[in-house]
Amino acid sequence: MNSFEMEQLAKFDHQKLLRQGEEERLARKAIEIEARGRGQWAKSLLLFFLQG
Repeated sequence: MNSFEMEQLAKFDHQKLLRQGEEERLARKAIEIEARGRGQWAKSLLLFFLQG
C-alpha cells in the first residue's frame, strides 16, 4: 500500500468517526427530548389531578 492509499484510508476512517459521533449526538438529543416530553406529560397529569 503506497502513501496515497494510506492517506485515503485515514481520511475515510476519520469521516467514519465523525459520522458516528454525529449519530451518537443526535441519538442523545432525541433521548433528551423524549425524556423532557415525558416529564412534561407527567407534570400536566399531576396538575390535572391536583386541580380535579
